[in-house]
Amino acid sequence: MRPSRHIIKGVPFVAWGDARKWIAADSDTNPSLLASNAMAMEYWGENGAPSEESAATEWPHIEIQTRDDLEDTLARDIPVVVFAGLTPFGHPTWTEWVMTKWGDSCLADTAAKMLRHSGILGTVLSYEVFAHVTPTTLLFESVFTSPRVAVGYNDDAGTLVLHDPCFGPAWEIEWTDFEKMWAPFDHNAITAHPSDWKARLRRDAEPYAVRGTNQRAAEHFAFGYALACIGEEDKARERYQKGIDLPALSQGWRHLFCVELALLAPTAEERVILLREACRIVPDAPKSRRLLADLYWRSGLSPLSPARILGRLLAIWAAGRALASQGSDASWLPDEILLFPHGNEIPPAPDYLAWTKNDFVRVLVAITYAIKYKNKSGANHPQAHN
Repeated sequence: MRPSRHIIKGVPFVAWGDARKWIAADSDTNPSLLASNAMAMEYWGENGAPSEESAATEWPHIEIQTRDDLEDTLARDIPVVVFAGLTPFGHPTWTEWVMTKWGDSCLADTAAKMLRHSGILGTVLSYEVFAHVTPTTLLFESVFTSPRVAVGYNDDAGTLVLHDPCFGPAWEIEWTDFEKMWAPFDHNAITAHPSDWKARLRRDAEPYAVRGTNQRAAEHFAFGYALACIGEEDKARERYQKGIDLPALSQGWRHLFCVELALLAPTAEERVILLREACRIVPDAPKSRRLLADLYWRSGLSPLSPARILGRLLAIWAAGRALASQGSDASWLPDEILLFPHGNEIPPAPDYLAWTKNDFVRVLVAITYAIKYKNKSGANHPQAHN
């Protein structure tokens, strides 16, 4: 009989930012996949870096389909790579793909509820919507896949303990929330162990490190972003506020929280304050400048008002900055960022385009981005991981 709680000792933690060094600069592969595999391999004393030949291919695998299967395996001190959604509320996909599907009747309610979001995590759809309007492979797009390593459980508290490459080591999540994330992926899990696995256990390892500020920020940002996409404005703003209030928060994360909070702000004055702060923190980020220019441009009633004249000049300048910065250093992005590491290729979100109140512009931009990513995908479009 397994214990009611158990934590595997000594599973190394590999962060998203550390795994990114194994990926080509022009690849859309999510480092979370490589980080999770590396954690499992290094636990058994093997090389965690990706290679064509892996010792794990020769090891026996354990079939896992249920919570009991998973906890039984963890109780034997065998870590498990689990594939699940990004958040309990939904999972991201390509923004431009979603924009081409707004005409579907099953997306009408989603479109009506969806709040403004920057596009840095694509567009998050609820799992119910995924089940109706998207091919299953979209859940497994490697740029969006969110594998973690299960390292423990606590039945008394009803929680599962995960090494999440973005959210940090020993991240504890309620089982009910994890089940919402795991079920859409058909309870997909991978585990294997060497024949001498008992001799390789690390029973004397130190306790896991406490999750850092920026790792907690990543959790708040991802959950807040998902809540905004499904229309939960108050809860989304609460998550963003918790993130931006974290002590010793990095400037990159502060910039991202300012942009998302600006998109949810109830008044133009609040949006301007937050966007100007975002521009101050990261002067070279074109997204916040384009949002601010758009806001200034629409703030005046008269086409000759000072606000609109300033907005037009700022819009022209922002467009020039965006063109000049293509391919520039995006080092301001946090090391825990989950998707789209190329900061200047973040696509616009549908609700940002909706500010123009011009369906022609929305359709034109959607077509442009669809063509762009279709052409780009010829050589390195993310593949499904089943």
